[in-house]
Amino acid sequence: MATQILYAKEVGKELKFGNMSDTVNMTEFLDEQVGDFFEEKTYYEDQDEISYRIVSYAGVNSLIEKIGSTETKILDELKEVRGNEKKSELISKLKDITLLEKVIFKALLQAGENNTKVIALL
Repeated sequence: MATQILYAKEVGKELKFGNMSDTVNMTEFLDEQVGDFFEEKTYYEDQDEISYRIVSYAGVNSLIEKIGSTETKILDELKEVRGNEKKSELISKLKDITLLEKVIFKALLQAGENNTKVIALL
């Protein structure tokens, strides 16, 4: 199963995940673009220690800026590209980055304290 990006909330020393239908696959392209924003953090689930890679609420602003610049770059490339294969590749990348943006905005719109919201890899 592919690694999924989804939103979660920190509840004590546990992560409570959001709607599983609101996920994005961590593609090679996304990992290249935003993988460095995720940091490893340890949580507990039924007394078992589990490590997840997350972006905390504090890091979301930088992540959103990176997403915006990546979208702009892809759109600029789309204007110049010739050939359906390259165009399809760019559209696929744009779709990935846009879906990630959607997950982030859904996380930000969830009720609760902002400092408990994270974007996690599962």
